[in-house]
Amino acid sequence: MKRHGWRLGRDVAILISSDAVHYGPDFDHVPFGTDATAYLAALERDRGLARATATGPLAAEKARELFRTLVDEKDVRTYRLPWCGRFSIPLGLEVIRRTAARLSDPVPVGHLLGYETSLSTAEPRVSPETREAGLGYTAPSNFHHWVGYAAVGFLPEE
Repeated sequence: MKRHGWRLGRDVAILISSDAVHYGPDFDHVPFGTDATAYLAALERDRGLARATATGPLAAEKARELFRTLVDEKDVRTYRLPWCGRFSIPLGLEVIRRTAARLSDPVPVGHLLGYETSLSTAEPRVSPETREAGLGYTAPSNFHHWVGYAAVGFLPEE
């Protein structure tokens, strides 16, 4: 990047892709219950976690805090909070932060662009041929089984 004069956020984008929380008895995760009130409470917790650890200026401590929230540090195979991105998101945050530092770029600042769930978005439409081939079906999406999706963008601080 230095050799080519590329800047993070202008010439290079780093993409981290992962689901957020997996909620419901299937995931052994129902701390708020399985009704509309529970759904709203779980949404607020998930959005709060995204805001606390991935928005504002990137900092190593934020990545560590996210990791500690999601993973049992004594056994990293064990979720504390079932997010698919328990490894990829903290690692990605550190890659972005360290890349900016090595380039002497400003500290990237995270912005929560959106947060949706498998309940708040419609199931993608697929053709009858795709369905006949046995493809295109998603997991159930209801108060007993849903997945969160957070979108966060990072830009250099001006």
